[in-house]
Amino acid sequence: MNKKYYFALRYLLSHISVVLLILLLLLTYHIYIISKYKVPPIIFKNLVSVHDYLAPRLEQGDIKELSVTFDVIGKSLGGNVWLSDTNGNTLIGTPSQNYFNTAIPFPLPDQKTQLATCNYFDGTSRIVVIKVNIQGQPAYLVADFGYSTVTAFLWQRSRDFIATPAIIGLLIATLLGFFMYNRLRLNIADITKAAKEFASGNYAIRTKVSGNDEIARLGQTFNTMADTIVHTQQTRREFFSNIAHELKTPLANIQCITESLQDGIATNDNERHQYFNMINDETAKLNRIVTNILDLERIETQQYHFSKQLIDLKEFLFQQEQNIRPLLHKKELTLTKQFNTTNYFILADPINLARSIENLLVNAIKFSPPTATINLVLTEQEKQLSLSISDHGPGIPESEIPFIGKRFYQSQQLHSFSAGGTGLGLAIARSLITGMGGSFEVSSIQGQGTTFTISFSMAHR
Repeated sequence: MNKKYYFALRYLLSHISVVLLILLLLLTYHIYIISKYKVPPIIFKNLVSVHDYLAPRLEQGDIKELSVTFDVIGKSLGGNVWLSDTNGNTLIGTPSQNYFNTAIPFPLPDQKTQLATCNYFDGTSRIVVIKVNIQGQPAYLVADFGYSTVTAFLWQRSRDFIATPAIIGLLIATLLGFFMYNRLRLNIADITKAAKEFASGNYAIRTKVSGNDEIARLGQTFNTMADTIVHTQQTRREFFSNIAHELKTPLANIQCITESLQDGIATNDNERHQYFNMINDETAKLNRIVTNILDLERIETQQYHFSKQLIDLKEFLFQQEQNIRPLLHKKELTLTKQFNTTNYFILADPINLARSIENLLVNAIKFSPPTATINLVLTEQEKQLSLSISDHGPGIPESEIPFIGKRFYQSQQLHSFSAGGTGLGLAIARSLITGMGGSFEVSSIQGQGTTFTISFSMAHR
């Protein structure tokens, strides 16, 4: 069988099975209620008709001639019919054997009917009692309907009860199942087509699935995944382009200096020493770029070792300020510090924490206009120490904020000085912070500036 039709058949059968199960439960409950709590209406109606037929003759006291009549009536109704006095003694007719085992409380209360039940060896007996008058004296018209009569009635009522709902239910289930299957099939086909085309290289393809069900969420997740993959590929291409440029520049400088030395451009030891220093600087730059790449890989694969120590973050920030003071003076920038806590201790790796904070401070300096202010704010909230570094630079577009600090990403307006513009500096800072158990957040408003916030759990001496 074709897989498509096999799936459709299974889907439709599942709906129909649910409907049939519900109808079966309703049928069972219906039979139970009728058999336990109700005198079958048709049986009772027939007995009332017998009462109405016999009442005039019973009023006249003419009961001896009715013996044959009672036998005929009992056979026509599918049971035994007889007359009983108020003490339960038979006046005329033939009682059933089960009648003598019933617990009918004679005389009956002032109600028109009473139902008693006794157990046959093969089922349930229904005994119906109706009050009558024989020459003004109270008596009872009693009928005992056997198992087969009651069962036939129940099946008749059950068929009437279940037939129409079953047909309507199956029709609705089939239509609803077909509609839902068709919608499900189209959505799955759309997702399958998009996945195949995306796998074959058509990265512009997206699903058109809509709605709030699981299939719709699957389609939306596919679109999100596709957007992320496309964005990652784009940033990776940009990264390799940038890294190639960054590597090419120092290599070209080293080659140029080396060729110049070979041509004898240096006429004395001082000049040769100067050129050797230039080669050393370019080599250090290459080493820094390669180290950043390797460090990021080790951090992301959890192969990077952190040596955590108790750090006084307030004192630590004063040390970092001294390290960047020449850069602040060069652009005539002001660094303000605000400490909104009395507990300054965290557990972190001092070398990597310094590397991360210095990278963020250098970025803030680089993108701050001359004579601007950079703000450091240390706050305490819910047993967390948070350090915010805010500049008043050009800011970052809102669409780029989710990607800041991710691998390969380099914003058009934010480049990491420490990584030479390769898009690794902030990624390394973010990975180092999170690797030490902290959190890393970015907020920015274009034209007003950017704020980087790192948070750690507070520690005590």
